[in-house]
Amino acid sequence: LRFVEQHKLNWSNYPELIREIYNKVVSTEEYDTYITSGENDYAGDKRMITHIYSHVIFPNESLAQILEEQSIFWNDDLEFITGMIVKTIKKYREEEGPDKPLMELYKNEEDRDFVIRLFRQTILHREEYVDYIRQNTKNWDLERIAFMDILIMQMAIAELVGFPSIPTKVTLNEYLDISKFYSTSKSSIFINGVLDKVVVQLKNDKKIVKSGRGLIGEND
Repeated sequence: LRFVEQHKLNWSNYPELIREIYNKVVSTEEYDTYITSGENDYAGDKRMITHIYSHVIFPNESLAQILEEQSIFWNDDLEFITGMIVKTIKKYREEEGPDKPLMELYKNEEDRDFVIRLFRQTILHREEYVDYIRQNTKNWDLERIAFMDILIMQMAIAELVGFPSIPTKVTLNEYLDISKFYSTSKSSIFINGVLDKVVVQLKNDKKIVKSGRGLIGEND
């Protein structure tokens, strides 16, 4: 409630959306079964709520449009947030009561530290990493390369250089997957080709120095 008050969230301004979602909920077979089954237990309530989020709220185009009008970043976050809501609800147990705290933003302090370090590494060494990208895209005008592709490659280089315990192959695969979700359909092929060349150059420049169990051979 405190978060809602601070951010002035009020869905009463969207009565048509509320009505649309309500009508879709009550028209589903799951809702009909839920109402007519005669069951009134915690597990059944959880199943119904997770169904509403996963199959009614998340796919709703009107909701997506309203959220995007408030912030363009909602377009990417909605699926993730819906998944986290469902995961949170599934973890609840009746005996824990209504005051059970929400899941933490990060799984542990190590995850939080990773995000902060990766962000800082990417920003602080931007010019250096962009130069590596430029040197390995000589047949391309850097200005014509998609901004998201450049950003993804910058982050990949930051992880390759700044996180010695993460295998090179793991980093490359992670950022290729990210490019498939956040960039164009052909971006992963382009990024893969560029990063393969960048990795060779980084190793020659002694910028990639991996350490830890099973990673000794990575420095060759």
